[in-house]
Amino acid sequence: MKLNNRDLALRGLLGVLPPHLERYLRSTLGDRCTPEGLRALLADSDASDPPDLADLSTQIRVLTVHSDGSDGLDLSPELRTALREVGRLRDEVVSGGALNADRTLAVLDAVGETLRLIGAESDQAEVRELIAAIDGGQGAGSGPLDAVGVEVVCVPVLSYAHAVAGAAPAVSIRLSLPGYAFSSGAHASGLDASGDDQQRRTLVSEARGSQELPPGPLEVTLTLIEDDGGRQIAEPWHLTWDTSQPVLTETRTLALDRANLLQVEPGAAHVRVELRAADGATAVRRLPGLTVLPPRQWRLDG
Repeated sequence: MKLNNRDLALRGLLGVLPPHLERYLRSTLGDRCTPEGLRALLADSDASDPPDLADLSTQIRVLTVHSDGSDGLDLSPELRTALREVGRLRDEVVSGGALNADRTLAVLDAVGETLRLIGAESDQAEVRELIAAIDGGQGAGSGPLDAVGVEVVCVPVLSYAHAVAGAAPAVSIRLSLPGYAFSSGAHASGLDASGDDQQRRTLVSEARGSQELPPGPLEVTLTLIEDDGGRQIAEPWHLTWDTSQPVLTETRTLALDRANLLQVEPGAAHVRVELRAADGATAVRRLPGLTVLPPRQWRLDG
């Protein structure tokens, strides 16, 4: 029986992620992983049954919120943001309603990103299988352009404070044809966002096929988008790739959109890469893994 998009999203959220997150949670809690310790964390001291650590909502509560309302365990900002995003998406999907391909992909991307952040990146094969089954096996935007591998290097946190200070993050992109993908690190593959010492994150959208590309150059548009409101938080970057060359590698600084960053809530953001062929065919890649901070939150990132 083929699963519809909502079934695929639920499989990722409630079937794939919780077992890995439970192992991570038990390892992180250590000696505190007792019924009494968990009740104390969740302010459920009167509950007769111990918290169900196999439940995704409980896992997120234990990891991100203490009983006094403060942040929970000592997690990286990226993981805390990813968990809250997964919780929001879970509530949205469980509440019902059909999901289109892009929304289903966003859910499964969030699951995959969380697996990466908890060190379970090698267990993402099932997530990739779910993505391939979107829209009855057509995948999200399945077509010849799926044969393009996309790698992006960017600072992991973008904030209103950066925009006020006039900071322009350097972003690098690498596009590759089948057989030329590189997965051992951005610097080794020729991606180097700049010569400074800022921490950077490599985001990868692997090729999902080996079809021959349409003839002619590809027009490429890269944008940085915050997830909650869909606002563009930096100027778009337009490139042209002559696909007679199997690899395109470019770096550029992007001016941040101060007005839009003023309006965002703290949360997740992603890189959006749109590919457009000369025959009009298009494909959009969504690369999650960034965090966006509004004015009141910038000090959290230093």
